[in-house]
Amino acid sequence: MWLRLSAVVIRRSVVAIVLSALAGVLLAVGVPVKAQASSSVSTISTAEYPLGMDFDSSGNLFIASQNNDASGNLGLVMIPEVSGTLFGQAVVAGQENLLVSTSAIRGVAVDSNDDVFYSLSDGRVYALTSSTRTVFGVSVSANTPTQIATASSLRGPLEFDTDGNLWGVYPSSSSVGVLPVSTTTLFNQSVTANTEATYTMAPGSWIWDIAFDGSGSLLYSDGWGNQGVWIYSKSSGTFFGQSITAYTATELTGFSGVFGRAAGIDTDSAGNVFAVLYGSAIYVFSPSGGNFVGQSVSASSLTQLTDTASKAQQGVAVSADGKIASGAFSATFLFAGEATESSGSAGSRSASAGVPGIFLTVAGPVGRSASEAPVYYGADRVSVTSTYLLTVTGVSNIAPTITTLAEGTIDADGSFSSMTRLPVLAPGTYNVQMVGTHTNGSTLQLTSQVTIGGAGEFTGIGANIPVIK
Repeated sequence: MWLRLSAVVIRRSVVAIVLSALAGVLLAVGVPVKAQASSSVSTISTAEYPLGMDFDSSGNLFIASQNNDASGNLGLVMIPEVSGTLFGQAVVAGQENLLVSTSAIRGVAVDSNDDVFYSLSDGRVYALTSSTRTVFGVSVSANTPTQIATASSLRGPLEFDTDGNLWGVYPSSSSVGVLPVSTTTLFNQSVTANTEATYTMAPGSWIWDIAFDGSGSLLYSDGWGNQGVWIYSKSSGTFFGQSITAYTATELTGFSGVFGRAAGIDTDSAGNVFAVLYGSAIYVFSPSGGNFVGQSVSASSLTQLTDTASKAQQGVAVSADGKIASGAFSATFLFAGEATESSGSAGSRSASAGVPGIFLTVAGPVGRSASEAPVYYGADRVSVTSTYLLTVTGVSNIAPTITTLAEGTIDADGSFSSMTRLPVLAPGTYNVQMVGTHTNGSTLQLTSQVTIGGAGEFTGIGANIPVIK
């Protein structure tokens, strides 16, 4: 359900969370979508970067909202089914309610008691409970966000298994972490209660999201490295007709023809697997078939849920009563990446390999609505604790000749958490450039050329051009 902003990648995009209504039942598409007859779609959230999301047993939707300029709701956001009081706060049905304010949020999960857990970028994990109780060995006061752990492998999307163990990922890595609720054996590995344990999936994985099926096997989506939808099973046998081996990460070939960059993943109690094809739509693999979002799905086939087309970006969550949630685009996502260095000199590599650069998200004309044209950026193999500079320069003497957009320092773990906005630009061609320090000490310069049309829109975005000096 999430992409980590780091020296290895960052692709933030403006995302709207949408809601569908059917027979008086709230159905979400883009944060959620439901299985049944026809549905209509309307925006229910302005969250631009919903890194994670989950439902409680009442159908309330919780969102890890890292970026939201429209409403300013950064942190743990909740959209309730009905108005009332939740965690000591008055909430309004169908409206964003900010429960915890923090831009460092990265994941969220709800347990069987409807307690809400969320992760931060530094690995801290918090619990929010409606009554005073002990969770994972820590006493948590009612309606009070309380840190229960620090777990480096739980810095991203979170998920509970049926036994109450809290699992998570550190996106852009091949590891999955768990905070066990008891001392036991999980996936053939001894674990200690309330103590972080990690599991390594397929080498080269970039795990974005996880889910569990009815047998307790772990499913994960790979959005960059190996890509696709994978399973880490508790036992050998078959899954959707495919042979799998216990404690071995195996790509699910049923998804291979479509995925690609798999973003969010979740399951329901009927054994259906839902996965988001990044920037495209939600797909379902159903063992028995059925009716989803008013759409007939055949048994044992991978089917795109048509109503979710262009409404899904990253995460996905499925509620007990069939709602399906995922981030939905409210803008055209454009980026210039696809290149990095090779053997110390300029070279290229496809974006699917996970190479970052300068990333643009367009929600409106640049020159007419500059506040809706953010620029995000990152760079592969940039030295940590080094400085960076982002500029925009007019080509062919277009004013401004050069403007500094942002500058700062890469933090110790290589993260770029900076965002800036393009100024109002006259029609013409510009170079957006980031200058930083390569890990070998050389200067790394990444340049993307963009063209602004007569109506203030992007008419062209070139590939990133790297230079190492």
